[in-house]
Amino acid sequence: MIEEKAHVGSHILSEVGGLSRDDALLSGGNYLTATVLGEVTASGEMVQLDPAGSDGSEVAAAILYRAVDASAATKKGVVNARLTAVRASSLVWPDGITEEEKTVAIKQLNANHIIVR
Repeated sequence: MIEEKAHVGSHILSEVGGLSRDDALLSGGNYLTATVLGEVTASGEMVQLDPAGSDGSEVAAAILYRAVDASAATKKGVVNARLTAVRASSLVWPDGITEEEKTVAIKQLNANHIIVR
């Protein structure tokens, strides 16, 4: 079991128009609540954002609502992928991400109506 950085959903400031949570398939890691995710184009699975990727994972698409250990197998999880405001201080970014890469990712999230404050 991984240690939580934040309580489930504590990264959410508001969900516009009601609940904005979606089911998603996650793979490739042991992810904390509020991990910034990208979607692998070929599989549709969510993985931690990879700014250096070229498979879709380089585009920030969602925020993980609740921790999921998908390191050994693909697992179902819950994500915020639209119409949400989140706490910037709660987001879990990949190791080594630059401030410029974060700025790009935040703009990508904004395009999905995920507002980072």
